[in-house]
Amino acid sequence: MNTPFKAANIILHVALISIFIVVLFFTYGLHLEEKILENQLNYIFSKFGRLSRAIDPSFTLKDNSVLNNIDIKDDPSEVKRIDDYNKNLKKKSAMAIGGILAVAIVAVLFIKSRFNIINDAGQSLDMRSYLLELGKMNLMSLVFVGLTYVGFITFVGYNYLYINDSMIVKKVLDKILV
Repeated sequence: MNTPFKAANIILHVALISIFIVVLFFTYGLHLEEKILENQLNYIFSKFGRLSRAIDPSFTLKDNSVLNNIDIKDDPSEVKRIDDYNKNLKKKSAMAIGGILAVAIVAVLFIKSRFNIINDAGQSLDMRSYLLELGKMNLMSLVFVGLTYVGFITFVGYNYLYINDSMIVKKVLDKILV
């Protein structure tokens, strides 16, 4: 393929990968992030419980009557604020995706209208063949990018320790014991 085709391919490739990663984040990534946060909190609380028992051997997180009697309810205004913030973020992301896609499509069509796209056999490609060739090349890349992203976030991101648990436990104990 000639240089204009390669340029169109790169433009479309970058746009589609960007869009794909954003969509994957708002679907699979958020689901996994929730599980990661839960694992991290469980890890911290198990360490907190061990340190608390070192200070007071009778302390347990699940059986402590003070903790069991605390009635924690969601603050509706806080829940709404977070929901509104996330909806706004998703809207902005969708607009950015739309903008990226529009620019990529215009650029790809502009390149085809200005340049004669030649395939490897030396034949000129019509618009349909040009778009099919771009589509095939980018679809194959998206499959590999998707597998890499999902594999990485699942196996590395899920098991990565994001927080310094000792520092957090120390700060919590400092606040409780003071």
